[in-house]
Amino acid sequence: MGASGGVHGVTVVGPVAVGGTTAMVDHGAGGGLHTTSNLALADLHRYCIKIPVNYPLSSAAPLLCAGITVYSPMMRRKMNQPGKSLGVIGLGGLGHMAVKFGKAFGLNLTVFSTSISKKEKALNLLGADKFVISSDQEQMKV
Repeated sequence: MGASGGVHGVTVVGPVAVGGTTAMVDHGAGGGLHTTSNLALADLHRYCIKIPVNYPLSSAAPLLCAGITVYSPMMRRKMNQPGKSLGVIGLGGLGHMAVKFGKAFGLNLTVFSTSISKKEKALNLLGADKFVISSDQEQMKV
């Protein structure tokens, strides 16, 4: 749950003072800060983003946790340029987001997993270019 209820990582907030003005009234807000009860232990306007009123909070929450966890290093490594190659190890929450961002950026994606059951999802649902079973020594030689 968010600090005031809602989806983990996303909270519907009341008035928040930002530079002498009120911002984010009755909007979803999310960000990378620690909250306890209804008190935010951070400089809110620097660490929160406004989520559009009609955007489902359940869709926004993954972008604020797993999404930013993979997005930040991708940007630092300039992995947003079409044609580059990206290997994603594992297809859990972080791997899933990495593949989605990678495809949106036009990258050539290879997913490495120990689970053959993830192959269909990786290739056909998420659009990965290759799938490698990392426990298969022959596949890992390539």
